[in-house]
Amino acid sequence: VDTGADASHEDFGGRLDVIDMVNEGPEDWYGHGTHVAGISLSGNAGFFGMAKAALGTMFKVFSRDQDASDGDIMGSAVIALKKGCDVISLSFGVRSAENLAEFLSQLTHQKNSAGDYPIISASAGNSGPFDQSVSDPAGGADVLAVAAAAKSLDDGRPEIASYSSVGPVIGRRFAIKRFRLKPDITGIGGIDKYGVYSAKSKDAPRSASDLEDDRHTGKSGTSMSNPAVAGVALLVKLAMKAAGVITPFVAENLPFAVKAVLMRSSKDLGVPVWFQGAGLVDAGAAVKLVTAAAGRELGSRLKSLFSPLPAPAEGWGWLERLKAVTDAEDRVFREAETVKRFNEAREASVPALIQALKDPVWLVRLRAAFVLMNFRAPSSVMALAEAALGDREPRVRQMAFLALAEIPTHVVDVLLKTATKDSRWDVGAYAAYVLARRGDRGG
Repeated sequence: VDTGADASHEDFGGRLDVIDMVNEGPEDWYGHGTHVAGISLSGNAGFFGMAKAALGTMFKVFSRDQDASDGDIMGSAVIALKKGCDVISLSFGVRSAENLAEFLSQLTHQKNSAGDYPIISASAGNSGPFDQSVSDPAGGADVLAVAAAAKSLDDGRPEIASYSSVGPVIGRRFAIKRFRLKPDITGIGGIDKYGVYSAKSKDAPRSASDLEDDRHTGKSGTSMSNPAVAGVALLVKLAMKAAGVITPFVAENLPFAVKAVLMRSSKDLGVPVWFQGAGLVDAGAAVKLVTAAAGRELGSRLKSLFSPLPAPAEGWGWLERLKAVTDAEDRVFREAETVKRFNEAREASVPALIQALKDPVWLVRLRAAFVLMNFRAPSSVMALAEAALGDREPRVRQMAFLALAEIPTHVVDVLLKTATKDSRWDVGAYAAYVLARRGDRGG
């Protein structure tokens, strides 16, 4: 869903069609939609998209003179559902009253014409590095929000891009403050000379980033990272089907399952979760995680895309445990509209969440710490302190510290003061942060 597309571009090989939602014609006057579509779909060997053989439909919702309306965006998504689209990719951001984000989030719970629940991804926005700057529709609870990384100008390694919007998102639908863990994941969005190069629309104006062939150009932003992650999401779904691991549970929770696979298999960029989400997407590791659920290799079709990745059968037990933690949070906020009822409901859920802090899968532990942050339960402080100081995964330690910062108690202040001298930089830094939130500047 974007500015239109040059469907005649050779990179698409006739696999892309355009639906004009603004009655202006399919032309992509800005070049944005064509570029985004190429990142997902290009079959050109020099500019391969992440899903190079997939079929695509571009919904043109931005006209030459006007921004997109929520109605056209929503209508496009509904048509995509009726067309049986697997993934809906949205590389734009708006500031709204959450109506659009909520609509698209709910759409992931509506089956498409093929009988599958659609995966919806969106760019987090380019308003970083300021906090709470993630734009809608990426802020939707069940929309896959994608941040951007770029190659470092120093050593060429990926690092979070300075422009990439930062979380968290604060849900406005509840009387009690509730954070959303946004962004969810990071993809390569490029910057300066390390921009992302993709198809150029024949109707777009010339740019300093155009290549000599005048058929490809470079752009940077979360608009570029999002379609890359959307393409990987499609590959993960394809891998699930090829490996025969779409169980009834996975089928009923497909967008959640794909997002969880992408997050668990991501690479830590060493920055706060509000910047990177779970980390940098890793397509090969994601497919390996899918094969681990089956305990066997993929068929020859997918072997041509990825190296053989045999793994012992792991099943989806971890995914079910992650869903249970997520559901516990939703249930408490849904059922407890008053502070008294909220406190009662959260205390009933805390023991299971504390147990989840010891789960063998880091993503389950991180989510448990995040839910406890939203619950702000004093009874969870000691367990969170243990996770903050002792968990082997830096991303879990960080989330546990962030949770401690939200709970108004001084029970573990002595432990935190000792932790400020820890040899692990993240432990020392986050312990000092928690103390500062409590008014203690001694850290």
